[in-house]
Amino acid sequence: MHFFYLIVISLSFAGAVFVLAAKIVEIKTAKAGFLSRWSAAADPALRLKLEKIKFFLAHFNEANVRKILTMGTHGLFHLFGTAGLFVAKHYGRFASRLNGKRFLKGGGVVSFFLKNVAESKEKKKDMN
Repeated sequence: MHFFYLIVISLSFAGAVFVLAAKIVEIKTAKAGFLSRWSAAADPALRLKLEKIKFFLAHFNEANVRKILTMGTHGLFHLFGTAGLFVAKHYGRFASRLNGKRFLKGGGVVSFFLKNVAESKEKKKDMN
């Protein structure tokens, strides 16, 4: 993971050095370089995106934010509540099986260990 961070940091540093060197070359030669041309080409698209973001953010007010948060929290409570019910339903059965118990159709519980002990006692009685 540290190697990934090292790569990201070194590439970021190399990009910053490259942009800085390109701007220094533009200033020294007094000619519009590729950064200026890219900026002129990207500026209209960037302004359009910024206008869309402003329009979207203009619709945020207290009531809309409250509605969005209410829907989000209701959805999360529903999701975690459903998951909680599922876990609660199956947790008892799972814990019983881990403890060596198994649910019978009649609702009773029998232990595998006790069942095997009873069967072995019956076999011993039959052998005698």
